[in-house]
Amino acid sequence: MSITPTEQRIYRNFYGKKIFSIDECIKFLNGNYRAALIATKNLVSKKYVKKARRGLYCIIPFEQTGEWLVDFAPDKYLIANNLVEGFLSHNTALELHGFSDKKINQIFVCSKNKIPDVNVGDMKFYVIKTKHYFGQEEMMYNGVKILVSDKERTVIDCLRNVNYTSSLEDLLDAIITMKEVDFEKLFDYLQKIDEVSLYGRIGYVMDLLKFKLQTPDWFRHKVAKKLSNRTYYLDMTKKGSSRHVKEWKLMVPDSILKKNY
Repeated sequence: MSITPTEQRIYRNFYGKKIFSIDECIKFLNGNYRAALIATKNLVSKKYVKKARRGLYCIIPFEQTGEWLVDFAPDKYLIANNLVEGFLSHNTALELHGFSDKKINQIFVCSKNKIPDVNVGDMKFYVIKTKHYFGQEEMMYNGVKILVSDKERTVIDCLRNVNYTSSLEDLLDAIITMKEVDFEKLFDYLQKIDEVSLYGRIGYVMDLLKFKLQTPDWFRHKVAKKLSNRTYYLDMTKKGSSRHVKEWKLMVPDSILKKNY
């Protein structure tokens, strides 16, 4: 099915970006809202563009357009990168950095702004509002720049909320694959957030994996000094099967205590 010159211009302009919003399309057409709306709607019906959600569209690769469209699926990372101003985080960041192959249909974004959770097909996007807006870096993904948490921030976010990972066991395996952790940066991030429970979780995990990660003694001592007398859980979902680790004021799941790291 042929497309009009305006539709061709839109398709070509956003082809490299792979995804675009209706606002970007309006801007590209010099503020012509009606033309942008009609052209985008036509591109969807002609199977050159797929609607990801209201106001957000994915470019279908040329070889899959029209009657050749078979199993095109919107890219979850590119959708997440365009949902809201923020950076991809938690298990999503583990996947992008290549630390975990446990890909899940939950996608996480940290942002200064909160928007309702978004469903696209069988994928669910969570936008997590944060006041700690640091520790992100640009990454090239399929020829597109995306913003993602760096590995030290990713470790902190995941241990701060294990629910936003596939599992605690998978998370520890992912941390081991990082091999080189910048402990100066990690401690700096911990100080910026300054949560006693987080000091305990990070301290315990870095101590548990000290031979794999070459955790320095100074890091262990500095983190230990930040603890209080209060005890926290490493994984809130496993309260009934956790035991107390006195040194780190932490309740740790039996499954972790029994494993030889």
